[in-house]
Amino acid sequence: MSNVDGASSFNFNYADNTLSEMTQKARASAQTGSWLVALATIMGEIANKMSTQMIEKASEIDTAANNEEPANELTAELTALSQLFKMFTEATNNCIKSVGEGNSALARKQ
Repeated sequence: MSNVDGASSFNFNYADNTLSEMTQKARASAQTGSWLVALATIMGEIANKMSTQMIEKASEIDTAANNEEPANELTAELTALSQLFKMFTEATNNCIKSVGEGNSALARKQ
């Protein structure tokens, strides 16, 4: 499996395997509170899973270093994972901020 396949497999597998679970959580949370909080919670869960993947990759690098093995490929994979994480967290922040500001503007107009 190449680095690109690995990065893609996280995104697609996670989305496929947990979409219904996330939808159920969002509906339950929206019924008992804010759907914006539900969205933020779900996005946080995804970020947690991505960070867990980065920690696992860092552990692999540490193991390779302890065994005096080259870890260039692992380092490149960790770099790619961290960039995906950065893009995801920035998108999450922008999404929540935009929706919150939109709700505020709508509330002022009513």
